Amino acid sequence: MKKFIEEFGKQLKEAIEQAAHDSYYENDKYYFDGCSCLIDLLDDDQIEVGCDKHGRHEVRIYKDTELPNLEEAIADYLDANADPEGAWQEEYDGDMWRDVDYGCDPAFPHRGDFERWAYGR
Repeated sequence: MKKFIEEFGKQLKEAIEQAAHDSYYENDKYYFDGCSCLIDLLDDDQIEVGCDKHGRHEVRIYKDTELPNLEEAIADYLDANADPEGAWQEEYDGDMWRDVDYGCDPAFPHRGDFERWAYGR
């Protein structure tokens, strides 16, 4: 069972960290406040993985039967191995458009920067 949790956990780790990357562009916040993703399985079953702003993971398996032990084991794996906040911060740090005025280029991020550079104003 431990091998299954590790293999499956790696896939869910990638999914929740990608959701954290995506959440950067979906929010106007300058801090990580959590994210979630929904993974489709066979036969209309789904797994929802969520991470709150404190880095705690919650796993819900939507299936005909309840699987609380499996959900908890996967959440524990993700708590130990996944870093959605780090993934979000990486996206934040690498965003060259973050402090750029609308309609400007990152080389001249604020209105009037180009004119000051070109014409010495």
